[in-house]
Amino acid sequence: MKTTSRRFSPQAWLLSEPKLWLGAALAAAFVTCLLLLGLYAVQRREISRATEILQSVRTARIDLAKSALKTHGPAATAEERAVQGEGLALFEQAQAQLAESLHAGAARSAAEDGTALTEDELGRRAEAYRREAHRWLDGQGDPFALRLAHGALERFAERVDVAQRRQLAEVRERARLQFLATLLGVAAMLGMVCVGVFRAAREQARAAQRIRLAAESAGVDFWDEDLRTGALRWWRDRAVALAETPAPATFAALLERAATEADRATLAGVREAALAGHRETLVEVRLRRRDGSDCWVMVRAACHHESGGAVPRVAGTLVDVTPRKREEEARGELVQRFRQLYELVPVGLIYARRDGTLNSMNRRAGQLLGYTIEEISPIDRWWPLAYPDPDYRAQVQQQWTQDLEQAHREGTDLPLREYRIVTKAGRTRTMELSGTLLDDEVLIVLQDITDRRQAEARSRFHEALLEETGRIAKVGGWSFDPKTGEGYWTNEVARIHDLDPAAMTSRDFGLQFYTGESRARIEAALQGAIERAEPYDLQLELVTAAGVPKWVRTIGHPVLENGRVVRVRGSFQDITERRRVEQSLRESEELFRQMAENVDEVFWMTDVPKHTMLYVSPAYARIWGRSCESLRASPRQWLDSIHANDRERVERAVARQAEGTYAEEYRIHRPDGSVRWVADRAFPVRDESGRVFRIVGVARDITDKRRLEEQFLRAQRMEAVGTLASGVAHDLNNILAPMLMIGTLLRGKLPQPSDQKLLGLVEQSAQRGAAIVAQLLTFSRGLSGERIELRVEHLIGEMLHLIAETFPRNITATRELARDLPAVLADPTQIHQVLMNLCVNARDAMPEGGQLTLGLRATCIDAATAARHPGVAPGPFLVLSVSDSGTGIPESLRTRIFDPFFTTKEIGKGTGLGLATVMGIVRSHGGFIELTSELGRGTRFDVFLPALMQPEALRPAVAAEAPGRSRGETILVVDDEEAICSVAKAVLELEGYRVHTAPNGQQALALFRTLEGRLDLLVSDVMMPGIDGWELAATLRLSLPDLPIVLSSGLDQKILPEALRAAGVSALLHKPFDSRELRAAVRRALERQ
Repeated sequence: MKTTSRRFSPQAWLLSEPKLWLGAALAAAFVTCLLLLGLYAVQRREISRATEILQSVRTARIDLAKSALKTHGPAATAEERAVQGEGLALFEQAQAQLAESLHAGAARSAAEDGTALTEDELGRRAEAYRREAHRWLDGQGDPFALRLAHGALERFAERVDVAQRRQLAEVRERARLQFLATLLGVAAMLGMVCVGVFRAAREQARAAQRIRLAAESAGVDFWDEDLRTGALRWWRDRAVALAETPAPATFAALLERAATEADRATLAGVREAALAGHRETLVEVRLRRRDGSDCWVMVRAACHHESGGAVPRVAGTLVDVTPRKREEEARGELVQRFRQLYELVPVGLIYARRDGTLNSMNRRAGQLLGYTIEEISPIDRWWPLAYPDPDYRAQVQQQWTQDLEQAHREGTDLPLREYRIVTKAGRTRTMELSGTLLDDEVLIVLQDITDRRQAEARSRFHEALLEETGRIAKVGGWSFDPKTGEGYWTNEVARIHDLDPAAMTSRDFGLQFYTGESRARIEAALQGAIERAEPYDLQLELVTAAGVPKWVRTIGHPVLENGRVVRVRGSFQDITERRRVEQSLRESEELFRQMAENVDEVFWMTDVPKHTMLYVSPAYARIWGRSCESLRASPRQWLDSIHANDRERVERAVARQAEGTYAEEYRIHRPDGSVRWVADRAFPVRDESGRVFRIVGVARDITDKRRLEEQFLRAQRMEAVGTLASGVAHDLNNILAPMLMIGTLLRGKLPQPSDQKLLGLVEQSAQRGAAIVAQLLTFSRGLSGERIELRVEHLIGEMLHLIAETFPRNITATRELARDLPAVLADPTQIHQVLMNLCVNARDAMPEGGQLTLGLRATCIDAATAARHPGVAPGPFLVLSVSDSGTGIPESLRTRIFDPFFTTKEIGKGTGLGLATVMGIVRSHGGFIELTSELGRGTRFDVFLPALMQPEALRPAVAAEAPGRSRGETILVVDDEEAICSVAKAVLELEGYRVHTAPNGQQALALFRTLEGRLDLLVSDVMMPGIDGWELAATLRLSLPDLPIVLSSGLDQKILPEALRAAGVSALLHKPFDSRELRAAVRRALERQ
């Protein structure tokens, strides 16, 4: 083998042969360690021996000291001698140890002063001490001499100790110096080796650092595989590309990192290609890291041959090319996206060359034009297709050529132009055409704006229409920036303010048109919109620029972005005319409301097609007792409220409402159970075609009218009955009057008790009949307005008689009258009616019978009690009580029983006027009524009537008989009842009067003429055929002005005293009257005369 000589460099050798220099360094270190260990062992033995000798000397000295203690005293006893023997033994032991120490160190021991310490010197001193000790033990020695010998021996031992210590120090110092010298030699040798190794390592580290930096910057990992062991060795433990530490230990482990089967096969193929002898193989595969991410690496592999032709290893590199691969993928994705964008962009794109050849066009361009690229390329083929009109085509071509030349000349894009292009389908579309120069190509951009242009046209039309609408409706819009206050409003808003539409505006400018309350309200609304995003809707008054006051409605809405108000906008409308109309409407509605709410009639209106209630006035709630809202919600409610007996008739009439003939009266049921009468009329409302589309009507409550009608009819019936009763009573009184007078006459002629009893029965029956007739007349009279001093106890007596005659026998009537009862100023007839109505109610409350009690008592009403009853003054009162043991009155009805026409009785069994009449009569007399009732136990009515403080007696029922007899006065008795005339004549003739009778007024006048003025008294009936009593009296008084007159009547008429005095009537007799009443009236009249 040919070699070349070159200068040997250890550093280069070390760098080139790292194993050799590493072995040499290890060998040198090993030899040095052996030398140091041998030297250390020799020195350690010397030091150990010297130490042992020194220890023996110290032990000998101790033994010498102990022997002195045991032998320096006389032996008196055997024990002391034994101790002294032990002391001699210790001395012998110490002497032997010193001798051994001196022998061991005799070769190198010498005292510092030059005196030799030998075994002979020790022997001489020991023998001297031994000799003195035995002499002392024998009792012959000198103790002082013994001590001197022992001290000499101790000083010798001390010198030996000092010598041995010095010898040990010398040995140690010598060993230290030898070790240091050896160590310095070894260190020098190792230092030389280490310097060389350090320099070589430093150079190697620098070279490795440069390689590492280059590899890391390039992302390169070096690896080689030992085919004999299968181990995969990396240039460093960490694989940069895989970002792993440690790197895969075998090629199989590296294969497992392949991302796909194809990558695994490719990576395995690199190794196989290297083994197959290919000089170098390069592939790119995708590996998967431990964290799951993928990386792209470039793998390079090559074979390394050693001596013998074997292939012991495959080496290569692993380069991370992930960024490049990702950039390539991104570039490919970008290209793909560009292709997709090119095809999917909503505008047409055409690539054309300068020579007019069209390279490509996207899908949108094909959709817009309807042609393929082959059909319109070159561009000269497209011109006549897109622009069939030659003139327009020439214009477009000229414009295109100019724009293209200008773009090339100035380096700008083609300007945007608008053309009318005819598509393949023959439709003319408006398109925008522009372009961009790209080297030798032109990118033409087409966009169909036909719909936009049409929308703009429609927008302009709508804007104009909106402008016109706003002008007509006087509505506009506005907007302003809350920060700057700058704003905008439409032309109509400007016109409303009487401003030029072109005038600029702002928030502050718009606010100056408002004053007073309107200014405060709009400022508060704007502040709320800006600060709190609150919308507003206001009606305000402003004064325009021309000074015209107007009412406007302004609506504002805040516009929010990210929760912040960035603008406020809204609408603005002139509502001045509407406000005037609304004001007029409100006034009209107010008038209608006042009329509807204050008129008792119900106004209603219905929608015929929808069958709904459009309006009903508030009077409906008062009459029907139901809310107007409930009727509007359910019109059927009205029909359901009608009385069942009237409903069918009303339903038939409702069907004829459109004919205009609906006018019905019907009853309704209120929720409180009461019934009312309603008169309802309807009127149809027709549209222009004559079709009825609404029904209006009016309904009024005629309950009072119906009741008044019923009351009038009842009054008529009562009047008829009263008239009949008056006639019957007159006739009955005429019949009863003779019976009463005859009974009186017969009592004087029939003195027998049995006759007197029979006459009593006749008089009692006649009086009973007269009481019944009186009650019948009271019933027929009705209310009377005359009030006199009245003792109510008399009426109670009459009422008890009436109750006994007319009430059921299972009802027992009693009276409870207090003493000293006052009189009242009252109408007897009305008080009688009060008693009658209360007693009848008590009777009806006791269908199974019971106890009826009539009572009278006096009381005094204080101011507090009087204040609870309007119209009542405090003072003395007479309390008339009517109580029963009937069913009682429920609490819910006690406040309603005095209402007119309220009744709990069945139809036909009561009118509901009884207690109402009672209340009216009592109140008219200045009194009041208190009610006490308990269910199941009965009811008591207390009628309070003002009492007279000093009552005067009423006319006595029977006048006292005047003393004395008649003087033969002439009396004319006139009555159409012959019996009355005959009996009256008999009664008066018994009294000594001359009596003439006449059956009527005409015969009475004829008889008067025959008397030639000799007439002292006229007794006449009031009601007679022809000339009645009043006319007869007036005629006779023409001839005899002082003629006393006594009238009689079968009717219980109330004749005023003034009328009686004006007619000259001295007394008025009510039929039937007895003889005593007749005699008293005649005598009183004659006495007055």
